[in-house]
Amino acid sequence: MTDTLVRCSFYIRTPVDTEKGSGRGFYYDSVNISDPHGSRLRTANPPELGDVIALWDYITKTGGAFQVIDRMWLHSSYGSDNWPYAQDMPSSGPLLDIIVVAHEGPFRNQVSRNEDDE
Repeated sequence: MTDTLVRCSFYIRTPVDTEKGSGRGFYYDSVNISDPHGSRLRTANPPELGDVIALWDYITKTGGAFQVIDRMWLHSSYGSDNWPYAQDMPSSGPLLDIIVVAHEGPFRNQVSRNEDDE
């Protein structure tokens, strides 16, 4: 059986100052998605660059809105475990690492309505 869904992993990028004043660096924290196939989201529609998505980490019980800033694909090679010789196509879909940063969400500039003013 062939499963061609993209298997997505998400990493939250957080800026940090490096030791000894050598400049700026980043932490990349994996988001643990509750999924029966591990911590990868299997989807036919992975988020694109610039998309704002909601993520929830089931281990740390934290989440929020995040913007996709980078992606890296890894496709199966012919002759690998995921694409055996003599098979027409891979037995599983590609891997996609998705880097996100915290985002306030699409409603960040919303203000309250004063119903009395109308």
